[in-house]
Amino acid sequence: MSTQHVRYSVEQHIATITLARPPLNAFSIAFLDEIIAALRSASTDGDVRAVVLASDIPKMFCAGLDLDIILGSDEATVRGFLNRLYIELWDVQRNLGKPSIAAVDGAARGGGMTLAISCDMIIAREALSLGLVSRVVGAGQASDEAQAAARTIAGKSPAAIAFSRAAFHRETDRDYTEAVARAVDDFCALAVSPDAQEGLRAFLDKRKPEWPAK
Repeated sequence: MSTQHVRYSVEQHIATITLARPPLNAFSIAFLDEIIAALRSASTDGDVRAVVLASDIPKMFCAGLDLDIILGSDEATVRGFLNRLYIELWDVQRNLGKPSIAAVDGAARGGGMTLAISCDMIIAREALSLGLVSRVVGAGQASDEAQAAARTIAGKSPAAIAFSRAAFHRETDRDYTEAVARAVDDFCALAVSPDAQEGLRAFLDKRKPEWPAK
């Protein structure tokens, strides 16, 4: 299964989901839907024992959201995007039933970091010191190292991996859904406010914002 901006392949029990939306892999709602759909395909594929999420854009994993999602949009559009990023994405990852590995061989900004940390493991460089990644490799090696880790996992008992992973998520995510729902509400209210819209326009126009009078 491959779509406009996501390539999906399975080999040796490993599903590789490759992001390919030039120039920066920035999220549109459709792009995020494609990623979630690919994860769901991996989840239901009995032949898949591990999932690798990687990028086809040199030096860029994912730049986060496309500002067009917020600029000039209504609250329903913003909420639809945030529900996908912070609820649907995490739900599909939590219920994946097999480990996922993010091969971050480039920048992961904003929502791009959210995508990376939704995975069980991250293979990268700088982020080890922040406690965000599982292993550090040299530039250009993240995908190969992620595939090697996935092969190790794929050789283990699928039932044992699914059980231990489910137990971990059950204990660590008890309050996650409620907390994220509150955060989505707050973000939606802020994103469509006059101040937020002016701030985004000023950023795109490379000028100082002119804040609306209170």
